Amino acid sequence: MEAIVLAGQRNRGSLAAADPEAWEALLPIAGRPMLAYVVEAVMASGVVHAVRVVGPTAAGRGMPVGDEACAVHTIAPRDTLWENLDLGLSAVDRGQPALVVTGDIPLLTGDIVRAFVEAAAAADSAAGGVDIVYPLIPRAVVERAYPEVHRTYFRLREGVFTGGNLFWVRPAALSGLRGKAERLLAHRKSPAKLAGDIGWGVLARYVLRRLRLADVERVAGRLLAVRGAGLVFPHAELGVDVDKQSDLELVRRQLAVDAGVRHA
Repeated sequence: MEAIVLAGQRNRGSLAAADPEAWEALLPIAGRPMLAYVVEAVMASGVVHAVRVVGPTAAGRGMPVGDEACAVHTIAPRDTLWENLDLGLSAVDRGQPALVVTGDIPLLTGDIVRAFVEAAAAADSAAGGVDIVYPLIPRAVVERAYPEVHRTYFRLREGVFTGGNLFWVRPAALSGLRGKAERLLAHRKSPAKLAGDIGWGVLARYVLRRLRLADVERVAGRLLAVRGAGLVFPHAELGVDVDKQSDLELVRRQLAVDAGVRHA
């Protein structure tokens, strides 16, 4: 497969107070940019032959440079997440499944990437073909592994979950996703409009704790015109994204310990 790493977010939010680095993906962690850990994990998975990093050039800063088994290419980012996703999707083979991962989950490992790809391929086959597989991480898994992490959780009939930041996609099927997703995001501050999009019956099932994963897949498919499958995936590292100072402090502690163990 090919992989797209989204790393084009400038450091202008809450993380700017923790470190002056211009790009979030290049925030230093144990002597290396955060992005380096993500790219290294994807390369180490053994299931990716090319990585397309949509983000700043970080050569000479501890970044993997690629090898015969897996090439690494950098694409200059634009201003928004959706523009950067479009750049990445246009750079990969649109006829083959690809991975999309954000550059802010530095606890990712090659084993986790490989396990996700294998599970996603199985979910695609079981469903008779889907356009996107997205991970659902059980709350108990996250709290057991990283009890200090604060995440947003949602309840389904199958359990309580948070979303992960690694996706299995069919690039050609996602070409029209941007406009539909932006419309939904524009409605997020208007409960009435958002309810109209989602459907009052679905909202009622959610409030009554009767909403099933199949319901979410059906609604997402209707709204975004893509066929998706939610994958319950027991690896908390996909959900530990660095978007606030406490997250940065956590991964810095964790990866400093890991580096110490490797060099002991």
